[in-house]
Amino acid sequence: MSQSILSSSMRSIPLALTIFRICSAPVLMIFAALGRERYFLWLAIAALLSDVLDGALARRLGASSETGRLLDSWADLLIALVSFAGATLLWPDTMRQEAGYFALILAALVIPNAWGLLRFHRLLGYHTLSAKTSGVLLAVGAVSLFTGLTPVVFRLASFVELAVAAEYIAISLLIPEWTGEMKSVWHAWVVRRLSREAGPGPGVVRDGADR
Repeated sequence: MSQSILSSSMRSIPLALTIFRICSAPVLMIFAALGRERYFLWLAIAALLSDVLDGALARRLGASSETGRLLDSWADLLIALVSFAGATLLWPDTMRQEAGYFALILAALVIPNAWGLLRFHRLLGYHTLSAKTSGVLLAVGAVSLFTGLTPVVFRLASFVELAVAAEYIAISLLIPEWTGEMKSVWHAWVVRRLSREAGPGPGVVRDGADR
């Protein structure tokens, strides 16, 4: 009985992390409005890193669900937009100096999701390996930038984010229908090949996505 309760509690962790990000959004705006730079920065970093963790935990714990994936995608978009707005209030000079790099990150966020809404009628949330790497790099870059250490890591992260966006679009072009999470564009190519070999059928696509 206790093992069952523990297992159920463990499976709820990914959803709890997603809810944490959603609830963080209004708190971040409050911190920004009050000028609490340090609180804003560390909460934004915690929200960003939680996105890196929740997908991997959901797969490992067998807690993946369509509802969870939808909430996760919307939470990611919400945190990104709130972080941009809050950073503009707190560090206007830095935002102006690094405007080109912020534009790259914003494009990397908006363009793939706009394409996802057009093709699949939903936000994209593939949780690729490259997206996880870029999430960690962006967190480190944001700390380095807004603490005045160095802008180099953040600038590098902006180009990595753009590469991730290109991979997301490539995956969306390759897969015949929405499949959920996808580790990389190579996995998407495998799904496409298997789908062509086996003929139309959602079952083949799902099997390929799990490989």
